[in-house]
Amino acid sequence: MSTVAATIKRLLPEGTNASGATRSRACPDWPPDVFAVAAALIEGSGCYCLGRYTVGWDVPKYYFTHAYRKRIHEAAEGWQQTGKAPLAVQQLWRSLLTRGSESLLAETVTWQDMAIDLLAIADEASAGVGFSDPGSLTSPFARFLLDQHAALLKGQPLALRYIPQSICSMVPPAEVCVQPKTNTPEVGCTVRSLTHHLALLPSAGLVATSWLFSSPRAHASERRLNLLLVPFPYVVQGQNFSVVSDPLFPRSGFFSIDPASWLNTDAVGFADFLIALVKAAGRETAAVHGIILPEASLPIEAARQIAALLAKNLPDLELFIAGTVDVKQCRNLAYTCRFFQRAIFHEQTQSKHHRWRIERSQITRYHLGTVLDPNVTWWEQIDVQNRSCVFTEIREGASIAVLVCEDLARADPVLPIISSIGPNLVVALLMDGPQVEGRWSARYATVLADDPGSSVLTFTCHGMVRRFTMPGEPELRQVALWKEPGGSAKEIQLPQGYQALLLTLSFTEAEQSTLDMRVDDTATLRLHLSGVRGVRVAEPPSWLELD
Repeated sequence: MSTVAATIKRLLPEGTNASGATRSRACPDWPPDVFAVAAALIEGSGCYCLGRYTVGWDVPKYYFTHAYRKRIHEAAEGWQQTGKAPLAVQQLWRSLLTRGSESLLAETVTWQDMAIDLLAIADEASAGVGFSDPGSLTSPFARFLLDQHAALLKGQPLALRYIPQSICSMVPPAEVCVQPKTNTPEVGCTVRSLTHHLALLPSAGLVATSWLFSSPRAHASERRLNLLLVPFPYVVQGQNFSVVSDPLFPRSGFFSIDPASWLNTDAVGFADFLIALVKAAGRETAAVHGIILPEASLPIEAARQIAALLAKNLPDLELFIAGTVDVKQCRNLAYTCRFFQRAIFHEQTQSKHHRWRIERSQITRYHLGTVLDPNVTWWEQIDVQNRSCVFTEIREGASIAVLVCEDLARADPVLPIISSIGPNLVVALLMDGPQVEGRWSARYATVLADDPGSSVLTFTCHGMVRRFTMPGEPELRQVALWKEPGGSAKEIQLPQGYQALLLTLSFTEAEQSTLDMRVDDTATLRLHLSGVRGVRVAEPPSWLELD
């Protein structure tokens, strides 16, 4: 049976002294390390749902009193002011160690209160960690993490040796990871409900997470995000799906998709098309901050070349997200690129975690019987090992995550990560039919909007929406769907004769409360859809297939 001491030893195999003194029993000075230990103890025991932490109506029994919150805030403030674990935290840590022989499943409450206090203090002390706005940088911990990220990009030695997978210093990512957090769930009772600023995640072996800062952009204080959605390809032919021979499985085969089959130009030609769309969007806005393309829209090599060209030609562009395919590596990827001063600030790829399975009903619905036998179950030929999920800062206090199609619908392994960190915006890149409220993507978007409270954008290519339509039926054009917390799903159509959509997202502040009734002083941001306009170039390039 696991004990408190065994758990701490597992999470701190080198002790708590960064110099390597393995027998050190001192409390770590870096709050995420303390948080990792306390959160792992609390989650492993399930003690967060004990009556003393949940029966708010039983005042004599209830632990989360005003005195508790005052004690937590004072200790956290002292930690932030000095950068060292204050006396109150050190005493809690030593008291926790004296309970080392106790079981995590002990029914009596002895060590649990200490772990709860340590978790809450470390969480409060980490306010602003993960963001680069001036307000958060009054914290030495927020500044330190930002400096470490800069060192990472420059290839310099790191004090936080596990970033970007985890912001811990001493707790190895093979055990658990800790990352910044942006949303506290307003429903349910979990460890996630106890924190505002830090998230406990599973080992990097399950899903390797990355938290990346935005570039030091000129629009850092802007409470607006203009996104250009380009639903390319506009036409998908049956021959764009290829059968991969697999004689070992007569009733189950594999298919592949190569976006080079519908990309009828080189990287320069496609970049010129995107630049022309951004210029056309200038009739509506002074700046386009991001460009998004759906799942499998580009070969990965072309996406990288296009990103470099966009960086040179679009000084206001901050973000480029494209669904890509690496044919050589059999990878279906989300490619995310950030820009600064006409150059690529950093780029990241995230593989799709689950294969698309096409059954008879989908073969019929998408009219693919000419290339795929409806009596066979077809699986997408992609490699799903080394799973990862990338989170990036997009505005002061706001983050974004990208999912690829099936990853939105499959609970394991990435959705628990999404729920723990709670990005303000989740973008799901799809190769799917129309994005209407009654279909699967809207259902799963609603789940994330409810818990952890993310706004969700699902986005597919116009070519697959067209294949969804039976001959003679009215043409469907719902290429995107927006779902935000507390709001109804909004279907977004591509107007006839247009090649893109300009979405304007606005931000409002909201106050969230943890299970122990700590509030975040309106530090949470909500994203709202505040504008949708069609965008088109008067003379599309000759290589672009639109009909």
